[in-house]
Amino acid sequence: ASAITDLARAWRSHLRGRVIGLTGSVGKTTTKNLTRDVCAAYGSVVATKANQNNELGVPRTLLNADPETAVVVVEMGMRGLGQIAELCDFVRPVWGLITNVGESHIELLGSRENIFKAKCELLPHIRPGGLVVLNGDDPMLASLRGRPPVPAVFCGREEGLEYRAR
Repeated sequence: ASAITDLARAWRSHLRGRVIGLTGSVGKTTTKNLTRDVCAAYGSVVATKANQNNELGVPRTLLNADPETAVVVVEMGMRGLGQIAELCDFVRPVWGLITNVGESHIELLGSRENIFKAKCELLPHIRPGGLVVLNGDDPMLASLRGRPPVPAVFCGREEGLEYRAR
């Protein structure tokens, strides 16, 4: 995996479009597909194929884009602490999105708090001028209101969120 990661890291510097990094316990692939479809209205889009969101699929996604691709939507999965950070190190997302914090992989991470920490590894990797979209209906993600390390918008069904589905 190291060689493909090195290629993707080098190729990333040639991509001029917006790179969106997306993670979460459930709903990643559906959210990635919806994001891809919405962004397609604004230009060319490359997105992670199926659910190839690991150390091989993520670099392949970057390598499938060309310098003129308007948006690259990268779905990032994880099985442990540090994995999202490792992926973000070469993905270098401009925008980020966390769908939720559930109990997927709790057997590997031990607690929802550790899953929350793992998902939040995305936040410090958002590029300057970027932002993160967070699920304001998820209590753990909602706890970041007023204190995320990067500009954030919260969306969901709850009152008081920046974007609210009704």
